[in-house]
Amino acid sequence: MNKAFFLDRDGIINLDTGYIRRIEDIQILNGVPEAIKKIKDKGYLAIVISNQSAIGRDMTTEDIVIKINNEINKRIFESSGVKIDKFYFCPHHPDDNCNCRKPKTGMIDKAVKEFDINLNESFMIGDKLSDIELGRNARTKTVLIGKTEDIKPDYTFEDLKQAVENLI
Repeated sequence: MNKAFFLDRDGIINLDTGYIRRIEDIQILNGVPEAIKKIKDKGYLAIVISNQSAIGRDMTTEDIVIKINNEINKRIFESSGVKIDKFYFCPHHPDDNCNCRKPKTGMIDKAVKEFDINLNESFMIGDKLSDIELGRNARTKTVLIGKTEDIKPDYTFEDLKQAVENLI
């Protein structure tokens, strides 16, 4: 069985500036390519799990989100020589009551089937309560980036690079 780092996209890999709808909006955060390289070098999968409700709100399309994800992966590869294994995203509006919108586990369930992942040895890293709730619901270890607030994850770090350096 494989182990994985499940990563939220905006706020963890890419600067969260609201709805990312254009390639020009991509701003890879400092240390991310190095963190993805370490994840891969240590035998983990790097898998993005992201709500993209801008699609359900008719603010963008699935094709554009896929192009943005591909560009993020291209930039990470150019800096580190490794790629994110897969991007999963929920395109639905929050009112759609789908099974894939975080904190529901639909996207992680797909990844587990596709990659044979042991969730007990995996991490969900995000910057919002829905990310931590998803990790709990999926029974991964939970990691909160950049905030403390009232959210109680298993671990809290300043950024992805610091999290990876301390967890593996």
